[in-house]
Amino acid sequence: MSTRNTVFLFGAGASYGAGGVIPERPPLGAQLFLELQRICQGSWGMLPPDVAAEFGSKGFEPGMKVIHERYATSIPTLMRDMAIYFIQFRPHRRGTLYCRLINDLKHAQMLSSTAFSTLNYECVLEFSLIEAAAGISYFDSADAIDASACPVWKLHGSCNFFSAQLQASPGIFYSAGVSFEGGVRASLDIGEVIDHCLTKTALAPAMCLYMEGKPVSVSPSDAVYAQ
Repeated sequence: MSTRNTVFLFGAGASYGAGGVIPERPPLGAQLFLELQRICQGSWGMLPPDVAAEFGSKGFEPGMKVIHERYATSIPTLMRDMAIYFIQFRPHRRGTLYCRLINDLKHAQMLSSTAFSTLNYECVLEFSLIEAAAGISYFDSADAIDASACPVWKLHGSCNFFSAQLQASPGIFYSAGVSFEGGVRASLDIGEVIDHCLTKTALAPAMCLYMEGKPVSVSPSDAVYAQ
């Protein structure tokens, strides 16, 4: 296992400013609710007007707190639809600044000593690494098939993270304060992520709620989150 002595941390807005993302650049937090409301009309678009007003007047985190307090059983559905929304974003023709950075690191022979971390839920960074023919290790690098795979730490979870050992059939509901252990698995197959969220599970993805405290219901004890 190679030594990783260089770490890049990408915060909120990194993919918004990365350029070269299709179908469009991911929204910033201030625009996220309006986009979810527009795209996910059967879930985010069906929130009560007073809740939607909280998002509009106070921002995403206060609005999510209201849902957490009043409509917690709706959160798994909302988060699955959010995951479907976020997994669509990907680089176009290696045109992102992520792609440029990765190529520069490869040319400087630094990629094997670099780790990446991000607070973002989408996977533009990972798809950029794939386009550069670089391997990815999300969790313990010792589990990676390729020991040279680049560590990618999704500090708030990710739209493509799911429970590895638990199944919950669609139609099951649970509320705030309920959590499920069982490890985390990841998929970078866009079709699989969408199918899993739509037809395979009642659980939320393993991604923190976008609100104060960043609570998470799936495998909160696993060391893939930094709150």
